[in-house]
Amino acid sequence: MENHKNELKQRICSYSKEFDVDLDYQKNLEPYNDEMLKVLRSSVTNSAVNTEYNNGVLTVHGKSKIQITYFNNNDKGLSSVEFDEDFDKEFRIEAEDNAHFDIRISNKYSSARIINPTRIDVHNSFIISVKAYTDNCCNMVKDCDNVLLKEKKIGSISYVSSAQIKTEFDDEAQISADSPSINRIINTFSNAIEEESKIVENKMLVKSKVSVSVLYLTDSSTYERFEKTIAVNSILDIHGAAENDIAFNELTLSNIYVKPKADKNNQYRSFEIIGEMIINSAVYRETELTLPVDAYSIKNTAKPEFSRLSLNSEYSVINDSITEKFVINSDKQNITRVLDLSAAVFSDNSIEISAFIADENNNISLISSRNKTELSGFNEISINILSADYVITSKNELEVRINMAYKALKYNSETVEVINKVEIAESAPIASPALTVYFAESGEEIWDIAKRFKTSKELIKKENELTKETIDSKRILIIPGM
Repeated sequence: MENHKNELKQRICSYSKEFDVDLDYQKNLEPYNDEMLKVLRSSVTNSAVNTEYNNGVLTVHGKSKIQITYFNNNDKGLSSVEFDEDFDKEFRIEAEDNAHFDIRISNKYSSARIINPTRIDVHNSFIISVKAYTDNCCNMVKDCDNVLLKEKKIGSISYVSSAQIKTEFDDEAQISADSPSINRIINTFSNAIEEESKIVENKMLVKSKVSVSVLYLTDSSTYERFEKTIAVNSILDIHGAAENDIAFNELTLSNIYVKPKADKNNQYRSFEIIGEMIINSAVYRETELTLPVDAYSIKNTAKPEFSRLSLNSEYSVINDSITEKFVINSDKQNITRVLDLSAAVFSDNSIEISAFIADENNNISLISSRNKTELSGFNEISINILSADYVITSKNELEVRINMAYKALKYNSETVEVINKVEIAESAPIASPALTVYFAESGEEIWDIAKRFKTSKELIKKENELTKETIDSKRILIIPGM
């Protein structure tokens, strides 16, 4: 007797763990920087540059982009400074040598402490999330001579591959003609959102939009805000990706550098914007599987052998938008004006809102709050912050409305036993009765009844004019033989 087989491969997550990382840096100001009096804002963006895996040790090479906004010693006004730091972190993990890795970095918090007017200590805390995917291969019987197979259809979604790319961009933007010229930049907020993605064989095009908001001091000693939106297109190489696959993309601005630019009259009336964006992408594929889960022979005793197949079933892919309200407070001063506001999403689906505010005496401070969203319980999610609007609800309170678009994946991981081989035991052929009367119970499967009487479920359904695979209620069935 010959078994005809198919090979089935499902790529599943075999290892998942988050690692907390804390780093400290001590940095010196350059001679041209204003001396520091008090730190107003400390921001650190961390990103993975590349990874290596060898003998159970995963090494992550990364970069930290540090931005400090501070009150200076010269005129007690605001100044800013930026630093870059490289880091290498090693983790011992349990993954196969041929595993496919998906590495993500989520910023937790940062703080800065002035050591002296030209030296600062920065604490940087973040999470490195590691997922390893392996191929679960299984041979299953397609058909077998003189054997009836029970097949179960299961919708499954499996991981295909992941990819990372760094895209550089640059642009220039001019302030309005009637605005005072630029004295110095105080702070930069930035946000990247995915507008569209399209997968073709082994490649994906991602169209994104980068919004850069610049808070600056003018030559008239006023604080102004300028915003620029830049279109950025990226092409990722994703091995194994196909046209109808589903991508979940995470966009991180790893570096934004903004500097004033002088015109022919030596007035600073434009900004030069240079940036780097990292896209982390995870690609999944939907499949309807037909799995052999039981077998019997009409005339002989059949002995099926089983393999275990792990898969992601009962899945749903959600594309939707949501608007949530958050409140941030200022305990130290009144809020009469919001100079600039930003909202950033973290990998735990929380939102950090930061706002530069001014009181009635034009004193400036930064208020911030990190808030949980309703978006939780998903296996994969991509969130884009589309807009952030605010209302000053009291002298020390802001109500902020965040509009988000998201794509999410939720599934159940299960293990199914599938038949990989059927053997016919050497025994005397079994005689099937020509006709049998059977009292069926509600909920019985016709397959189980046919298997018991060594006949086929198609004959039972035809003889009793049945259309379903199970019995609706107690009834008498005529069981034809074969």
